[in-house]
Amino acid sequence: MHPAPPFKRLYLHIGLSKTGTTSIQRDILENAPLLEERFDIHYPREFPESPPFNGNHSRVLRALFCEHPDAQRRLPTIGIHSDEELRAYQRGCREKLEEGFAGSGASTLLLSAESVCNFSDCDMAALAQWTACLAESVRVIACVRHPVHALSSEIQQRLRVGARLENLYRKPPYKRLRELFGRVEAQFGRENITAYSFHRALENPGGLGSEFFRQLGVESGESFTSRRTENSSISQEAALLLDALNRKVPQFIEGRANPERRRYSIQPLLSVPGPKYRVPAEVVERAAQASHDEVTWIAETYGLDLEFSQRPQASGFEDAFSDAAKTAIALRLASASASPAR
Repeated sequence: MHPAPPFKRLYLHIGLSKTGTTSIQRDILENAPLLEERFDIHYPREFPESPPFNGNHSRVLRALFCEHPDAQRRLPTIGIHSDEELRAYQRGCREKLEEGFAGSGASTLLLSAESVCNFSDCDMAALAQWTACLAESVRVIACVRHPVHALSSEIQQRLRVGARLENLYRKPPYKRLRELFGRVEAQFGRENITAYSFHRALENPGGLGSEFFRQLGVESGESFTSRRTENSSISQEAALLLDALNRKVPQFIEGRANPERRRYSIQPLLSVPGPKYRVPAEVVERAAQASHDEVTWIAETYGLDLEFSQRPQASGFEDAFSDAAKTAIALRLASASASPAR
């Protein structure tokens, strides 16, 4: 006979990229004691982490569910470099989770991890099986943003990790919503998924965190601390310099980290002042056309109208520097404050 699950309900927040997930997680973490005391929601926050847990359960869930080879190859990016380290971290996470469950009187468990969006079928199935043992019912919460309105942020993020503008402009990045939701639906059931609009969430006067709590049925009012979403957009000049660095000294060569890149720090490039980065008009249109079917599907399936009248303003920026000048400036700035190569 199986033991009864420790919780009646479990909410799994799978924060899609560029929907304020980090801001929401910080709100949850800052208000975790109040959530437990007043709203009957337990948010695990004690883990064998270094640096300390920041509100994001991605590292925990990624380490616990990593049978797929692609997931195992990504473990070094979260600081796990061997089977021994993985087993030790998994053991520590399970112990901390069980301690928290045992010490909580809440009937609802909340987890938040954007890494779930990248889970393979087998790891998603293992996660679903685990959550089913933790609660009588499981509901997945996802905030969805129109791909065109996330395009600038998506491109900037990829520039930071080594991508090139030429490739990003030729094939604009966007979330494949049908593929993602299909994997989630296969394990949790479409009836157990709540999807809501990022654009509508911005209209909540309390911010994204307040709207997220509302999706859980928690009307926080002024009870909770809530942060405004921070705009971390870089300048147009910074984007061009990052692109020049990525072309001259690639982050990866044939799938492996380029040791030469250690000589360069991107931080000085990120702080270069100038007009806010904007995507060229033709790339905006390319992304709109490529993602049209995804937007239509989410509207028909989940009743989300992601379209609204004002598209992001495209760039009218004139690049006055030659490629040679941009490369020279980027290398000089990036090497000036970088740590010596080891």
